[in-house]
Formats: sequence, structure tokens, C-alpha cells
Amino acid sequence: MFRRVVDEDYVVCMVNMDHPLASKESLTLDEFISYPHISVMTGGGWDRIIDRPLHALGLKRNIKIRVPSYRLAFSVASCTEFLVVVPRHVVRNSLNAKDMKEFQIPFTVDTVKMSLWWHESHHKDCAHKWLRDVMFPQLLNHPNHKGLSAERPQLPHIPVPLKAAETFDLAMSYCKLD
Repeated sequence: MFRRVVDEDYVVCMVNMDHPLASKESLTLDEFISYPHISVMTGGGWDRIIDRPLHALGLKRNIKIRVPSYRLAFSVASCTEFLVVVPRHVVRNSLNAKDMKEFQIPFTVDTVKMSLWWHESHHKDCAHKWLRDVMFPQLLNHPNHKGLSAERPQLPHIPVPLKAAETFDLAMSYCKLD
């Protein structure tokens, strides 16, 4: 397997603006543990980022509800005293989070690397190489991409032609024809 790290992110804690903690500047570990939590089960493993360091401290979150989406998590958190931990890029990109207060996690939490993975059988495939080397940087440089990389200098810009014939010629330049 091959891997290219394309971005990273960190998690934040969100509460509604009527929450008892909303007037505070920061969150303490005791407050973080004492309030009920919403766990978002998206398959990305974000919960492990929070739960592992808490487990090392002999603590755990008080998870009261598990939901399948961030949108639903924000909906529940907006009308309860539940805390929800989400990746920062989700907050930045979601209208559902606009009326909520964001807190840093009150203990050390690792960032997570988001990666593009591909099988060895595709590594030398010219179309796949073109996708990885040309198209993917275009997506990351797009103005609507708002991951953590949006806060850093942009990747080198390689213009992608809009005409089908030019796109085909560029893609073919990645292929060695026998």
C-alpha cells in the first residue's frame, strides 16, 4: 500500500450558546468529563483521539447518545447541555455549527493525518498518477477546501485545462505508451 498525507486536523468541543459553559473562555478537564457527551459515529475514528488520552488519565467521557452524522450531533447539542467533540474542519464548513461555542480540548490531543491511500497495483498506472499528482492538488487548493491546510501556504498550483482534448493530452503525458 502507498500513502500520501494530504491534510491534518484536530478536534474541538462544541456547546450551544445557552449552555452553562458558553460564557466561559476555556473548558476545564473536570467540566469536560462531568457533562454528558454526544458521540458521532462516522467511521473516521475521531472518538479514539479523545478517549485514548482520557483512558491514560483513568477517565472517560459520559457518552449519553451516539449519532451517525455531525449535522445530527449539532442538532442535538443545540437544544441540550450535551458536549460534542468534532474535527475542526467540520465546524469551519458547517452552517449547523454557526450558533455554537467552540472550545479547545482541555488536555493534550494528537492531530490526525488524513491520507490518500492506494494499492501497489495502481502505483504506476498513468491515470491514477495523474489523479494523485495533478487533480488532487487542485482539489486541495480550491477556495472551498477548508481543512487545516487552508490555514497554511497553498500547494504549488498546476493549471488544469478545461477543454476535454487538453485534459486528455495532459493525462496522456503521464502515460508511457509502448
